[in-house]
Amino acid sequence: MACSISGEIATDPVISLKSGHLFERRLIEKQISATGRCPITDQDLTKEDLLAVKTHQNQQSSVTKPRLTSSAGIPGVLKTLQDEWDAVMLETYTLKKHLADVRQELAYALYQKDAACRVIARLIKERDQARAALSDVQSNMAAAVNKSGATTGGGMEVEDDSGINAEIVRKMQQTAKKLSNKARKTKVKGLQLSVAKAEDLASYEEISSHPLHSSSKPGILCLDIHPKDQDLVVTGGADTNAILFNRGTGKKLDTLKYHKKKITDVLFHPTSNVIFTTSADNSAAIWGPDQKGKFKPQNVLSEHSGDVVGCTLHPSGDYLITASSDASWCFWDIETASCKAQVTSKKNQGWL
Repeated sequence: MACSISGEIATDPVISLKSGHLFERRLIEKQISATGRCPITDQDLTKEDLLAVKTHQNQQSSVTKPRLTSSAGIPGVLKTLQDEWDAVMLETYTLKKHLADVRQELAYALYQKDAACRVIARLIKERDQARAALSDVQSNMAAAVNKSGATTGGGMEVEDDSGINAEIVRKMQQTAKKLSNKARKTKVKGLQLSVAKAEDLASYEEISSHPLHSSSKPGILCLDIHPKDQDLVVTGGADTNAILFNRGTGKKLDTLKYHKKKITDVLFHPTSNVIFTTSADNSAAIWGPDQKGKFKPQNVLSEHSGDVVGCTLHPSGDYLITASSDASWCFWDIETASCKAQVTSKKNQGWL
């Protein structure tokens, strides 16, 4: 009868009433004293749960053995060695069991990692496919809109949603008349005196420098100064953002985030708290402050199929013109954010 722990023939065998396993008494009692559990089934186990197995050897008439001092003589040394051997056997069994558990946990963790990697790879592939499909849809929609709205007239193609009506023409004529009257009253000599001279420009020096845009995509591509408040500056960068800056206080007031590609032009409205931006993502935006005073895109202008390279404001302040690398320019009503006309060059040289 071999012990379930040491694998050797048990000299004093006992059987667990709970699991039915056979053990060497001294080994199992040490295990119970240390953990209180069965080393095989990991169940709760007490010394009362052990049943002694009667053999011919332990049925022999008992003979009183001499009492020897511990570790005195050969028997004491042998007992000490036996105790140490028992401890080693228990520790070895525990380590083997712990090693098996660790191997199982490691295998499960590796399986989870492999499954996670496969899921991530599939999601990345699906994301790339979705982006490609979205790009195709946008290109097809832009081509369809341009094709359906285009009308031929001489050397130009004009796309007109609701058209530049008589009311718009009247406003522009009134503005032109006011500007013409103002120009007559302005003396040419006065204009010449207000222009900076070459020697004045040569004496200019840098007063301050402000790193406004991201250093990962450096570059300020455009700038505009507010016509009424000369301390307000708006800049457009290669980092796809426009920055509103107060050069008097040296503080960044707001970051205008919407565009997906570089900013190509920025513009203040002279009388309203409005900012215009154009971008290489084929769109322009009209920005206005929200309740907290932060600028948000109020309207997005997306009639162009190429990079929107610039914009300008009609002197009346009611209309915006945008130019694109798709060889077209658009006439926008700012209040309604509607495109009143789109003019395209047949030569496809772009409007720069």
